[in-house]
Amino acid sequence: MSDRKKILVIDDDPDVRQIIRTVAERYGLDVAIACDGKKAQESLLELEQYSAVFLDLLMPYVSGWEVLDSIKSSPFGEQMPVVIISGAPISGKEKENLMQKVTAFVSKETFSLKVFEELFRSVMDKIR
Repeated sequence: MSDRKKILVIDDDPDVRQIIRTVAERYGLDVAIACDGKKAQESLLELEQYSAVFLDLLMPYVSGWEVLDSIKSSPFGEQMPVVIISGAPISGKEKENLMQKVTAFVSKETFSLKVFEELFRSVMDKIR
């Protein structure tokens, strides 16, 4: 069994999944992938094995909002870093409420690899 940290990436966009995987592997992390909300719910059965979750809000079958609620209601997920990476249109009030539950929010509309790598490094510093 590996002693390496493992993150869970939940996103239906293969390009976003690949970007996060590439950055994570540069940090020596293992990456588990869930490509929709239903698979994410299945992955959450083993939530304790993950150090952080990167989550899209708009996905097939089960929304990222529901997945986030499942994560945060779990004993293992209450303090887990969760980074939202989404193109979902959210109001200022929704974002304010969301930021009380998550570590960071990254808009796919204004995504920058450089900014994401800085954010990723910051999140990883919290879990090492």
